[in-house]
Amino acid sequence: MTTGALTAAALSHYRVSMSTMVDNEGPDGFDLLALGARVRAGRLAAGLSAGDLAKRSGISRSMVAAIEHGAKAPTVNTLHGLAIGLNTTMARLLGEDTPGEVAIFRRDDQQSWTSEDGTRTDELGPDWTSPAISVRRVTIPADSDTAMGTLLPPAARLWLTVVSGTARIVTDAETHDLLAGDSLACWGVDPVRLSRSGPEPCVCHVVRLEPA
Repeated sequence: MTTGALTAAALSHYRVSMSTMVDNEGPDGFDLLALGARVRAGRLAAGLSAGDLAKRSGISRSMVAAIEHGAKAPTVNTLHGLAIGLNTTMARLLGEDTPGEVAIFRRDDQQSWTSEDGTRTDELGPDWTSPAISVRRVTIPADSDTAMGTLLPPAARLWLTVVSGTARIVTDAETHDLLAGDSLACWGVDPVRLSRSGPEPCVCHVVRLEPA
């Protein structure tokens, strides 16, 4: 589960409006006291009064108090408002958050390869996520063959940003010319070819969500 994301089970607890619960438990024994404690701790850490949090969350002060005391279970909308008011996520309020990860990918560890037409590809990040996400820098030299272009590997999702020069994206149905600073996102499109559309070298950053 990605950081800040809710599990389906946790979110299902908040599909409908809740009334006062018996023994401070929501559906399936969800601990409303623990939820209230997290809301209160977040409010105090932010230096907010119950009234301040109510204004920031778009709910009443009495509702804030009831939730903090575990007397009421919030609806999805109320929980979302509290998360905004506390500058956090619904997952953290529900205790469903997982620890984040940090990966350092040193320049000397990055893999690079050059195609026959001189296009250089640098792998900027490791495929350590699941599903795998690749981050690459593609440099197309000024003397490359613009007729063929570079065939990008299949991707479930693809995002491309032109760092310098001008780029041309060609699919089966369309051709898109992009200037430096332009971006393109696509999905369900294969094949995708990348080439330069001007006389100068072209540098692009390409982010790919690998197919499942």
